[in-house]
Amino acid sequence: MTCTNRVSLTRTLRHHSDEVSCCAFSSSLLVTGSIDKTLQVYNSADFTELPFSPLTGHGYGVHRSCFSSCGSYLLSCSTDVSTMVWSSETGELLSIGAAWP
Repeated sequence: MTCTNRVSLTRTLRHHSDEVSCCAFSSSLLVTGSIDKTLQVYNSADFTELPFSPLTGHGYGVHRSCFSSCGSYLLSCSTDVSTMVWSSETGELLSIGAAWP
């Protein structure tokens, strides 16, 4: 079987100051996480950055991000062993968790 689907670049996002380590989509948003310790949040329809972006708070690079199943929350985790929960509607930091050995 041969795959005939074509993928093309539609937009280059250049808001991070270091490499991008993760990304996640919800029904209306795209988030990218970076070694620069930030999360950038975009409208997935036109890739405009949201007014509350970037999200800051991690002490080291962001390595994973995901949206909750309802899309209302954005979760991120970092090398600093913190997990943060953000409002995907306002960018407000709602909770911080840390895992210590």
